[in-house]
Amino acid sequence: MDQMTDEQLMILYQKGDADAFEILFKRHKDKIYGYLVKRLKDVTQADEVFQNAFIKLHRRKELYDPNKAFIKFLYVVVRSEMLDYLRAKKISVEFDEIVHMPQESNEDIERVDLNSVDTLSEKEKIALSLRYYEEHEFLEIAQKLNTSSANARKIISRGIKKLKSALVGGDL
Repeated sequence: MDQMTDEQLMILYQKGDADAFEILFKRHKDKIYGYLVKRLKDVTQADEVFQNAFIKLHRRKELYDPNKAFIKFLYVVVRSEMLDYLRAKKISVEFDEIVHMPQESNEDIERVDLNSVDTLSEKEKIALSLRYYEEHEFLEIAQKLNTSSANARKIISRGIKKLKSALVGGDL
């Protein structure tokens, strides 16, 4: 099995051969991890994305086309996971900076009443509340809003921009 190409191993893995995955993982783990550390410049973040990328690879293994190079497929999955992570992190950081304003005592955290922000649509209010007050994942939010995960991210991103503008502009 060690002499097989990546493409041959991926075909076996698609059919459920765990040993094939093990070989693919051993062949590419160092390159993938190095790629992530170089781009993220944070070992903790790289570890998280690395793990999630291989989970995503497992979930999407049926999408692999054996007529194309496996390494390209792998890097598309890894890059996609890294970008998803960075988008989610950027949104979280922005929202935390805007909404979670420590009070004098630093014991409690003040929450913005999203209903008082007139510029937010109802979907944006719901999505922001689910994401940041109830800590739901994007997929859960998408299901509750009857939309795609990508669209849920866009709704949250737009909501954060509107919220930032309302708070900075004083339009509450």
